[in-house]
Formats: sequence, C-alpha cells, structure tokens
Amino acid sequence: MLNTMKQIQETAVISSMRPENSKNPETHVWRMRMAVLWSLAMQFILLFVFILFTNLDIFHPFTWIANCFRTFISLSIWLKLLTLVVVIYIQGEVCKKDYVTGPIYHSTRFQKICKVFSVRNLLLLLLHMVIGATIFWIYITISGKSYESLTKQCYESTMNKNSETCLVERKFFLMLGGIWLGMYYFANDYMFGSRALTFPLIQQYKFYRMKAALKQNIQKSVKESILPTVTFLILYYLYGGYVRNKFIELTLYRLDSEPIDSITGLMNINLVLSLWLFSSIFIVALQMMELLFNVYLTEHCSFPITLATSPSQNCMSLIDALKKSNIPIVHHLGYLDLFILSAKCQQKREEIFTLSHPGGHPHSWNGIFLECTNLVKQFTSDLNQTLKEATSTEKEVAKPLAEEVTNFHFHSHNMRKLASPMGNTDIVNVKPKEYQSGVEIAFLHVQNWLITKLQQLYKKPYVAYFFLESPTSRINYLLCQCQPVIWAVESLAFLAAASLTEDRYGIVQQDLSEIITLIITLKQVLDKLFKQNLIVKKSFPNDPLDVQMKYLLRSSVKRSLYRISVNFGPYIRDLKLPVDVEVQMNHFIAFKEV
Repeated sequence: MLNTMKQIQETAVISSMRPENSKNPETHVWRMRMAVLWSLAMQFILLFVFILFTNLDIFHPFTWIANCFRTFISLSIWLKLLTLVVVIYIQGEVCKKDYVTGPIYHSTRFQKICKVFSVRNLLLLLLHMVIGATIFWIYITISGKSYESLTKQCYESTMNKNSETCLVERKFFLMLGGIWLGMYYFANDYMFGSRALTFPLIQQYKFYRMKAALKQNIQKSVKESILPTVTFLILYYLYGGYVRNKFIELTLYRLDSEPIDSITGLMNINLVLSLWLFSSIFIVALQMMELLFNVYLTEHCSFPITLATSPSQNCMSLIDALKKSNIPIVHHLGYLDLFILSAKCQQKREEIFTLSHPGGHPHSWNGIFLECTNLVKQFTSDLNQTLKEATSTEKEVAKPLAEEVTNFHFHSHNMRKLASPMGNTDIVNVKPKEYQSGVEIAFLHVQNWLITKLQQLYKKPYVAYFFLESPTSRINYLLCQCQPVIWAVESLAFLAAASLTEDRYGIVQQDLSEIITLIITLKQVLDKLFKQNLIVKKSFPNDPLDVQMKYLLRSSVKRSLYRISVNFGPYIRDLKLPVDVEVQMNHFIAFKEV
C-alpha cells in the first residue's frame, strides 16, 4: 500500500512539471517564442511601474491612478513603445541562436577576437545601442517636461524675437548614456560573459522561479549600473564636448546655456541620479529577457520511453532526444528527463526494465545504456587526449608552422600544405629543376623565405600569445559542455541501484561491470586533471563556468560510485571487474574516498 502511494505521488510530481506538447521536437522553438513575448510584456510592466512612481500622489489616490492609466494608454507612449517592441523582438530572434546551437570552439585568442567582430555580433551591438537609446528616450520623456524634446526654441536676447533651435544638452547627455550603456552591456555580456543555460537543481514552476529571481535581478542590476554610470561621466567629461560640438555642427543647433562637460556641470545630482536610474532599468530589462530564456528553455520536458503507445507521429521518445546532439537544448532536456525519472519515477523505471513483446529484448534499456555510455566514453577520451596534449604543449617551445597554419585556418581546405609531412619548411618540388621555369623557381624561393620569416615571427611571445593554442582552452571548452555527462553518470548509477529491487529480469546486472568500469575510468581522468592543476579554483560563487563544472563533475562521479558501492558492495567480487577497478571500488565500499 505504501509503495502504491509513493508511486502515485512520484507520478504526480513528474506530471505536474509536464508542459503541453512537451514531446514535440519543435517544443524548444515554441518556448523561445514565449520567452521573447514575455520579455516584451515585462517592458510594459516596467514602464507602468515607472509611471506609477513618477506620478506618485498618495493624498489623491484615485486621481493618481487615473493619471497613470491616462499616461500609459496615450498614443505618444504607445508609438514609442512600438519602436522598443520591434527592436527587442529582433534582438530576441537573433539571440535564440545562442541557446539552440552549441558554442563553437575557438582554440586561439585571435579566433576569439575574430568571433567578437563577426557580422552577427556587430548586429547585436547595434541592437543593444538602439535598445539603450530607445529605453532612455521613453523614460526620459515620461520623467518630466524639461526632457520632453531634444531641442527647444530659444532667443539671443529678450529684445530679439527671432527664435533659434537650441540643443537641450541634458537630454543629449542622457541619450548618449543609453547608447554607451548598450555598448558596455554588449561587451560585458558577449565578450567577457557566458551565455550558457543554467539548469536548476530543484525543478519548480516558471512563476516561482521568476518570483525568486526577480528581486535578486533588480538588486544586481542596481549595483551593476554604478560602474557604467561612473565610466560614462568620466568619458563625457573628457570627450563629451567634442561629440556635442560635432553634433551641433551637423544639425546647426546651438547651446543656450553653459555646457555640462565640466566638473560643476556633471555634479548635478538630479542628472546623475537620472542616468543611474535609467541604466538600472536598461540592465533589468535585458537581464529579464535572459532570465525568461533560461526559465522557459530549462523547464523539465517529459519524454515517453517508447512511442509504441503514442498515436502521434510528431512525438519524440527519450532515446531519440538523447541522440539529438546536434540540437543541444533537446539533448540537455533528454538527459535531464532521464536523470529525474531514474531518481524519482518508479513507474518509468519499470518501463526501462521491461522486455519487448514479442521477442523479449530489453530495447529500452539497451538504447538508453548505449547513448549514455557513448557520451561518457567520448567525453573521457577527449578529456584524456586533451590532457596529454596540454602536458606536451607546455614542454614545447613552438609548434611547426604548417600545423599551426592548419589549426588556425590561414588557408582553405583545398589549398595544399606549405610544408612536407616530415616537418621540412622547404617547398617540395614536384618537377625536376631542369624542367622548371625561372618564374616557378623564384616563386618557390619567395615562398620558402616567407615561411622562414613567419616561423621566426611566430616564436615571438606577443605573437604566440594571440596565435598559439592555449593548453587549457580545449579543457575549458570540454568542461563547459559536460552537463549531459553529469546527468548520464548519475542516471546510470540511479538505474543500477534501483535495479537491485525493481529489475525482475536482471537486465541491468548484465551491464553493471561495464557501468562501474566506465565511471572509474572517468574518475581516473578527472584525478589526472586535478593533479595537473591546469584550471585553478578561486571562490566558488564567482568562478567561471568551467571551474564550477569541474568540481560538479567530480562530485557527481564520486556520488554515483558511492551509490553503486552501497547497494552492490557485497557482490563486487562476483562482477569480475578489472583489478585496478576493483581496488578503486573497495575504497568506496570502505568509505575512504573523500
């Protein structure tokens, strides 16, 4: 009776987190569209809250609310919002690629710099600048009558009635601040930040996740807006006058007041607070978009174990999701679902442990086991090979030029190499010298001279800094992509532990020795990584993603081995494990591993 109640409760927990059409392979596209639409809705909510505070009148509440609604539904506000909606929607559509496709490996700093200045990133930079200027423009207009327009009519003297168009420098200052903040946020987020999705440890409804992160994001945005605000004040003090004068020359405007690109002008408290407030609103708006993408795309998606009972042809089974390595978000969701069901859902575990009818074959377990082991083996092999290359690279002074030219794509794939396979830098003559013309001989000599000079240049430290592959760059890339590996290892351990009481046919026990050997091999490679100390830990909350994933992966591997050893400790000798693997498992059985 208790087991039945527990099974019903586990099924209810899994079902409560199951969205509609969650098994559809195009679910991630729908989720991203919803994230973009909700980010647009958040702009309206932020604007309405700002209008409430700017028109605050606690002594006349009805008049206050009526004026706020009147301002919010006015045609001028909606025309300005339309511009913001279009720009943010375009930015959301462009940013979707960051979450659908996996990150590209860039082996050298030069390749990373080239990636920053790609056409797509330049488009994103332009969109950030436009969004910054548009948000500042909308909120400046609402905040007061003195900032309603960028220009105003002014007179040379009280006696002269001929008016001229003058520049309102304070609004010009704030608009430039919005453009600067867009550039600053883009550089901080795309050049020095990480766009990786963060999967929550505990699955919650989207509303509760948004509610928990909203306050934290606002506090974080208020703090993060201080540095760009101070930086812009310094830049405007140094170069603001030049930019303002060039703008006046182009527009034929003039100033009717003292310029503010001075210490006294920039000490205007109202102006500085306005810049800081609008900067905070801008950062909140963009971080809310990133949060919505993260909340929608990392929501648990329940896949059926098999499609035999599903009438729809547009569904995707769990094994199909595990195979979608070309679509990282679906790949991650598949392994997340496998991890959750292996830990919490007895009903689905029983589906994995069943045999096919007719035939009596464990197709479900074989498919899941094959995908998990292939993933872990590939990761272990890549990490081990990379560690060997990193160790050898540290001992080398420089690599041969031809190999580096190939690695850094200085020639196309159809161009023949400029060096022989034996490492000789001279061009291999394909024709006897007596049959070569003078032009061909001169061309070969020029090529050899260029290669020699490039080799000499390549050995210089400042050139090698940009064009040599860093020993840790490949390791960092692998560790940043190891979240599915963590889930795969944990899932195999959970399923192995549960099979002791739930596997009626002994399906998992046949592969138990291979599972233990696989995880032990991964642990040995991780031990080698920690001994080499190629990636240094700082403070965990502020560590880069690769450092965090390194420690999470090691903890996951040890936790999985302890889970297996606790359940199968008395039977380890009967599994016929390799000697080194059995020795390692005995340490876990004796609880000697920390």
